[in-house]
Amino acid sequence: MNAQLFGSGLTREGEQNRWLEEQLIGAAGRPIALFLHKPLFLEDLNEGPASAACIVPLARASLADMLHQRGVSLVVSGHLHEYRDRTFNGLRHLWVPAVAFAAPQSHGGDGRCGLTVLDFSQRGVEITIERPQGMVSHDLAAIKGHGRYQFLRDMPPSPVVLTD
Repeated sequence: MNAQLFGSGLTREGEQNRWLEEQLIGAAGRPIALFLHKPLFLEDLNEGPASAACIVPLARASLADMLHQRGVSLVVSGHLHEYRDRTFNGLRHLWVPAVAFAAPQSHGGDGRCGLTVLDFSQRGVEITIERPQGMVSHDLAAIKGHGRYQFLRDMPPSPVVLTD
């Protein structure tokens, strides 16, 4: 799902919501996991105000209601670069770690990098976080020079512009 569309008011948001509803109806009776970039919330479904860390409150409430009504059992997100596994009102919320860059700030999870393995079966899902030998949790803030995306502005053009 495109987490950036939730609460945007764009035509594409309505299209995405209708598509999601159709998919959830079509999957009735089967275990369902929803994958999206941002988590629904940090600590509580009713938290506010709006934050760039999670889905905006207005859209969150209607999305959570849809997921509950349609029997979704797992929501997986990765935006925060942290591992955290919690269940709220029967819905499991899994934050998965990044594979290259450690969490720039803590939101209550494990900010080390890792590989997430999801093993789906008829009994549910088994989740394993692997940290292979040699995996490095790079400090994104240090790479960015502690300036918001300055490192991108300083990068040479790609592809390289050739001059005579």
